[in-house]
Amino acid sequence: MVKKFTILCMRRKKPIGDYVHSAFFGIEESLISNTGIIAGAALGSRDKKIVLLTALVVIAVSAVSMAVSEFISEETVEEEDNKIGKKYAANPKISALIISATYTLAGLMLVFPFLILEIPINLYLSVSIAVIVLVILGTVKARLSKKSLLRNILEVLIVSGLALGIGVIVGITLKL
Repeated sequence: MVKKFTILCMRRKKPIGDYVHSAFFGIEESLISNTGIIAGAALGSRDKKIVLLTALVVIAVSAVSMAVSEFISEETVEEEDNKIGKKYAANPKISALIISATYTLAGLMLVFPFLILEIPINLYLSVSIAVIVLVILGTVKARLSKKSLLRNILEVLIVSGLALGIGVIVGITLKL
């Protein structure tokens, strides 16, 4: 499956590769930043309603911000490529939609435990979901890039751990 996907990406390099990049970036960014935000809000407030409000506002605003940034970036690349006569196949609107949708869906996965469980169990489940999905992404990334599986997974988890740690420290320090 991964091998077929890699071949497809190599045949149609620009659009598929850019769309895969947008999807990966949306998911990773959402999981990394929102896990830290949710952990900080949960530990700082101990109130599910505050966590849900904070997380949903951040997810909504960030998804739109990411879409706008992706659109502007991809459109700039397209304009520069057109100047030198190179045909740019990726559609900036599609890239923006992909990054926004994946960011939102990944963020909502982290919020879901707060709808059905109480603190701290929901926080543990939310962090576990993030870790599992990040390990899966690290695995797929390693297979696509033919780089070390362990290195990719550790890299993602260490960076994610830093964001989570910052969220925890800020939440506990500024406790409501």
